[in-house]
Amino acid sequence: MEVYTSSRCVRSREESLTSLYYSLRAAITTVTELLYFKQCRSHYQSPGTGPHPSRQLACHTRESPAAKMKVRANHRREKTPDGCLSSRDHGRLVWGKTAGSHPWPGIIVPHYQCGLKAPPAETVCVFWFGDNRVSQLPLRKVSAFRENFGTFYIHTRDKVFQKGITACLQELQHQSGLPQGDSEEALEWAEKGFPGATDYSRHAAVTFSPNVEKHLGYVRKAKHFGGCSDGYGDCSSLKTASAHLDPLDAEEHRKWTAKASLLELARQGERDVEQLCIACHRTECQVAAPHPYFVGGVCATCKLDLDENSKDMEASLIVHCVVCASPGRLLICDSPDCGRMYCTGCVELLVAPSAVRHIVRATPWHCFLCEPFSPHTHGLLKPRPEWTEMICGPEDSWMCTFEEVPDPSSFPKKPLRVLSLFDGIATGLVALDKLGLEVEVYYSCETDKKATTVVNSNYRSCVTLLGPVQKLTTEKVKELCPINLLIGGPPCNDLSLVNPKRKGLFDFSGTGHLLLYFNKILMSIKSFNKETHLFWMFENVKNMPKVYKENIRVLEKLPVVIDARHLSPQSRPRYFWGNIPGMSRPIPSHPEHNHDLHHYIAQVPGRKAAVDKVNCITTQSNSLQTRYRGHLAVRMDNQDDVLWITEIEKIFGLPPHYTDNGNLTLKERQKLLGQAWSVPVICHIFQPLCEYFSCRTLLDLEPPRERTTKRVKRTRSSCSLYTD
Repeated sequence: MEVYTSSRCVRSREESLTSLYYSLRAAITTVTELLYFKQCRSHYQSPGTGPHPSRQLACHTRESPAAKMKVRANHRREKTPDGCLSSRDHGRLVWGKTAGSHPWPGIIVPHYQCGLKAPPAETVCVFWFGDNRVSQLPLRKVSAFRENFGTFYIHTRDKVFQKGITACLQELQHQSGLPQGDSEEALEWAEKGFPGATDYSRHAAVTFSPNVEKHLGYVRKAKHFGGCSDGYGDCSSLKTASAHLDPLDAEEHRKWTAKASLLELARQGERDVEQLCIACHRTECQVAAPHPYFVGGVCATCKLDLDENSKDMEASLIVHCVVCASPGRLLICDSPDCGRMYCTGCVELLVAPSAVRHIVRATPWHCFLCEPFSPHTHGLLKPRPEWTEMICGPEDSWMCTFEEVPDPSSFPKKPLRVLSLFDGIATGLVALDKLGLEVEVYYSCETDKKATTVVNSNYRSCVTLLGPVQKLTTEKVKELCPINLLIGGPPCNDLSLVNPKRKGLFDFSGTGHLLLYFNKILMSIKSFNKETHLFWMFENVKNMPKVYKENIRVLEKLPVVIDARHLSPQSRPRYFWGNIPGMSRPIPSHPEHNHDLHHYIAQVPGRKAAVDKVNCITTQSNSLQTRYRGHLAVRMDNQDDVLWITEIEKIFGLPPHYTDNGNLTLKERQKLLGQAWSVPVICHIFQPLCEYFSCRTLLDLEPPRERTTKRVKRTRSSCSLYTD
């Protein structure tokens, strides 16, 4: 009994202490909240005024959690020390980090200076130097430029990055009141610790350099124009002003409306367009020079921008509009040997307000320099007759010497002896076979076992496999000679601009260095061939950095650009180096040969082509998922569908089921086709060889839908996949 009473008393005391603990905790929480609210009211209340309405609502209303979070975020920013970054640090130089990129130099700018809406809390608008564009970044991805220069600056060959570093250092010199030096002087100044540079103060007035002001104006212009470039809606004209523009947008609208009025007079013949600057909004500027590409003038400021843009274009850097040298929403020409860009603002202003909509819908679209001039399609963008003189630079003149073409009568008309490096699925032999050229021996260097399986299944003993090109020694090459034709095209993955992790030409862990093996074997064959003439051809992707193209000058030939879209329904621009006669000749036009996609797809009920041409088919399956105006390339029973493998073989000019060997999967077959050459293009290049070597029967180059193909028995004397 006593024990029970004692236990009950202990439990009673514990319950009392627990109740007292929770009561004190609730009281402390209440006092803390009251002190916090009092602090908020005293912080935001000025002498003689009440609290800010938004702060009062956030502090005393439980029904606005979003407003309360916004106030607390603003409260944290108000208490940010001077050494930390804040969203109010307009004009502060920073390093910014975006996905997949190294930290890049930039400057924090107000959202209204670049025509953007107010960013969310803890987010800033950053203008990138070198790229001259604006992005919104969270504060956690931004750090001070000067304090972290030694951490983030790297010595690289990226010319855009180096250009951005120089521009950022010059901006710091401008803010510090120091004279601005060139690239080397600015870097030397930075390595010495920025002597004479002033510290950033968020309380000082924001003053941007003329360079930043100029490019921010371009960004506002891009925002003001071209809203239709993201879709297919109607474009708004300059004549339809909005009543809801903010003051900065209204000023921008007023400037361009005045310039549009002058251009309209020039369109009607009342003003001379040569006396107007067609690259900026200024109406009273003095024309300093003619525009390098189009009929019209440019002022001194725009001339410097266009000259800089031309140099960037030659160096394969990020280029801007060829008319005004500004960034923004850009329209890119689909011609493989052009690729120039036009901002939607210039197109809307100089051509027509609805021109952007028509250009976006055009597939493919050839720009105002590629197409013959027509006032209906070009407007005021009339190309100058002498603009093509800007294409060839003096550095290429040493390779433009005339090369004597061999006399066909001096050749004994014998069968070809061919060495194919990086042979793949032997599309070079397919082209020779299609042209009717007799082949005595065809040596193939290839390491992909799936590709060699396809070659063996189609040609068997007609092809001699030599293994990897690395094992082709000088002694082995001597045994193979004489060689009449050397061809090759190594994988383009490590040379293409599409691959951000490309390894280039001199990284031996990649495939770009295989060019060196091609050049070595080319030199060896020339020395061992003696009196036998050697024809050769080297192929690779066109979309490569200019520095790679310059290094391929070791072949001592300028490349020729040939796009398969002229001979098939696929756009596949490629560089071709070589000495085969007539490589640079224009592709003949055959109106009776229609190379639209609907002639190449399977003749199945309910299956039809949605477009006339498709983009480049690569080894990646997503290259077949490209949408054209919202649909895939093929429609099957009113549903989107991808190209079938047999249709892709037909597009590449191969016989049906050419890769259907060795139990290969559809993905493996597409990968082999994505690495292959376009047979019609190779036929176009090899056709002059028919005058030098013996041929069986010269087949007319008809579209695949009009040519009957069938398999025949392969022997050493007949390696043909085609018959009459």
